[in-house]
Amino acid sequence: MNKHLALLLVVTLASVSITSIHNAYAHTSQVIGDYKVEIGWETEPAVAGLDNAVTVMITPASAEDKSAPPMSDMGNNATMDESHVDEAEPTNGITGLASNLDVSITVNDKKTTLAMVESEETPGLYLGKLTLDETGSPTVHVFTTINGTDVEASFHPEAIDDGSLIKATSSDGSVHVDLITTAPSKDEPMDVNIAFKDSDGNLIDHVNYDIIATQGATEILNESGVHTHTGQDNHSTEAVASDDPVDVQVKILGIGLPDDQANWSGPKDDMIPIHVTPEFGSIAMIVLGVAIVSIVGFSAKSKIIPKL
Repeated sequence: MNKHLALLLVVTLASVSITSIHNAYAHTSQVIGDYKVEIGWETEPAVAGLDNAVTVMITPASAEDKSAPPMSDMGNNATMDESHVDEAEPTNGITGLASNLDVSITVNDKKTTLAMVESEETPGLYLGKLTLDETGSPTVHVFTTINGTDVEASFHPEAIDDGSLIKATSSDGSVHVDLITTAPSKDEPMDVNIAFKDSDGNLIDHVNYDIIATQGATEILNESGVHTHTGQDNHSTEAVASDDPVDVQVKILGIGLPDDQANWSGPKDDMIPIHVTPEFGSIAMIVLGVAIVSIVGFSAKSKIIPKL
């Protein structure tokens, strides 16, 4: 364990009176003429009350893209709306569209026009930041003109759920952990987004960690030796048995390439006192639980997570 940063984050997530809708970690896309338009959330799951962004990527459509059957409600130019898991590094889209990209989002009949900015890290990826005020099923409308051709479509990204944001910081302040989860809802999986950041809020590359989630005595998620290249990762639990609270445990193993454990960096054997206050979406008016955090240093003989 002297090569690892040991952090155990135990969070009791409050159960609320709102039924959440399980979100897949996916984007949705359509082909309009010679272009493929893909939209999604910057951070998934999308949780009410938290900052997020709508992402838009427009690329030239391939012959395979164009072969999909047309959607009846989108006219002859648009092909079927499709969802897919977005695991790979994003490819570059068409650049220079920010000033000519009209994107709006409508949730529960409330329309918001987004100010789109091109990503500095991924050319051709555009982000429109917003705070998600309430739960609901959004509609995103995209319009732009490319080489004199109008490109226009409406999309239905994953629903905005009720949930919470839990923040934690290592004792030396070098690692900040943001955990975003949907609320536990009977017979539904829970979505969990985890991000590791430095003191300036930048994602930390190449973090190795374990994550466990339990509801009562039932284990609903157990992934060990996880490596996140970007410092951010998504997980989904098994379907939970009830709306009861869920405990999430995160153990940071070290920072570095997974096959170069001898050179992992970060604090070692760190006892981290963290007080976590969950923040729920504005729609969650009734909170039936209290977040409880207990930070304990793992020993090499931990019965929860095997020695690596």
